[in-house]
Amino acid sequence: HRDLHRLIRRQRQMCIRDSCKAFQWARNAKPEQPLTTAVWNMDLQNITKAILDLSDIITFHNYGDLSAVQKQVSYLKSYKRPIVCTEWMARHYGSLFQTHLPFFKQEKIGCYCWGLVNGKTQTHLPWWSSAGNSESRMWFHDILHQDGTPYQEEEVEVIQKYTRSSVAGSS
Repeated sequence: HRDLHRLIRRQRQMCIRDSCKAFQWARNAKPEQPLTTAVWNMDLQNITKAILDLSDIITFHNYGDLSAVQKQVSYLKSYKRPIVCTEWMARHYGSLFQTHLPFFKQEKIGCYCWGLVNGKTQTHLPWWSSAGNSESRMWFHDILHQDGTPYQEEEVEVIQKYTRSSVAGSS
């Protein structure tokens, strides 16, 4: 998918007119892949509705606990399009592989998280960390330490359980 407004989203200055223009420009290029912009703040109702109406597939961000994700998904399913959660892993907020992966699989929602291995991007550190901070007791996105060992073996087992059958069932 193409996330057309990542920069604009970061600046929190997206407007409906610009969204329409961006999608029109992208559609004029006759893309082979679906177009989307992830919704991230359900309180911005007019922008969220415009984005969802323009998108070929539904993509969303939700770093909340399982009940927050379930509530958002309940609304997004009304659009009757494929759904992908493009940002969701934040242990400090109750966003966990153990709770979220079973739900995503049950609901047939694609998902991915930012971190894999603790490295240059420092996605093991929370957003509010300052340069030079040491690793906190609770790591953020990453699954593996730099040496490849899991932060938590149980998470790796959950990931394998909920992704292995998907891969094995495809041809």
